Amino acid sequence: MERLRLGVNIDHVATVRNARGTAFPDPVRAALIAEAAAAQAAAEMNTIGLGSLLAVVLLVALCFRSPLPVLLVGSSLLVGVGAGADALMKAGHTPQLIVGDPSEVSSEALTCGADVVVPAFADGHAPGLHRVEIPVA
Repeated sequence: MERLRLGVNIDHVATVRNARGTAFPDPVRAALIAEAAAAQAAAEMNTIGLGSLLAVVLLVALCFRSPLPVLLVGSSLLVGVGAGADALMKAGHTPQLIVGDPSEVSSEALTCGADVVVPAFADGHAPGLHRVEIPVA
């Protein structure tokens, strides 16, 4: 399955500039704005994810008025970030989700059945992706 990508066609920006007969819009500036917007969107998604998690924990705490349900919610998902997945395995736990560069994680942790999220750069390069890719026959 190919990863969905959002792109800016710089040729279209240049076509608009040429049709207007002016130096505006500048294709280089358009590319820089698109790159900055992608970085800002990634940061905002992280903030939204953290805010959602905190809201769920707060909602559970307010509804049940006891720390036990909050602890149960927190313990239901073990997340290993990078080499933290190996630390969970050494402590006798099996991570359900591993986030990070697979080259920093042992083969034992990568094959324990956890979902693996591999971050990628804007150009599509994802360090360590080869360790978790399934060959297509």
